Amino acid sequence: MDKKYKKEGFKVPDGYFEGLNKRLMDRLDQENLDLPGDDGFAVPEGYFDSLQDKLSSRIGASQENKVIRLNPWKKYYLVAASIAALVVIVIGFRLGQTEEFTFSDLASAELETYLEENDLGLTSYEIAEVLPIEEIEVNDILDNELNEENIIDYLDENVEDLYELNIEYNE
Repeated sequence: MDKKYKKEGFKVPDGYFEGLNKRLMDRLDQENLDLPGDDGFAVPEGYFDSLQDKLSSRIGASQENKVIRLNPWKKYYLVAASIAALVVIVIGFRLGQTEEFTFSDLASAELETYLEENDLGLTSYEIAEVLPIEEIEVNDILDNELNEENIIDYLDENVEDLYELNIEYNE
């Protein structure tokens, strides 16, 4: 230990605690102690036997106890408040969530408008490399559907000699 804890100023003689119990018991057995013989408090005989009757007579037998009713409607208010809080929490979670849009949710007109208005920096060849050709048909690209009548009408208007095209044409 440190030296500062060794010098506290309190010392007990050697062997003090060895005979302490015997010395204490001898001292308590001596007759000339200054301790009182009884506790000093006295209660008249039969005091607690008639205590209930005395208290009842002082309070008054005719006085009825005041009954405090617990309001049963308060629990209905608590139930309604908890339901309202639950509804507010559910609505709050619903409003906080955003729906995730997928590519299939977009209309083709919106895609066309976006591609026309925004410059992607891609050439038509680069776009053609990305698009799968196996799934694309001619009618997917054109605004008007091609049918045989539309093709013949176009050829009649724009081609002078249909025989050069090597097409059978019956008029």
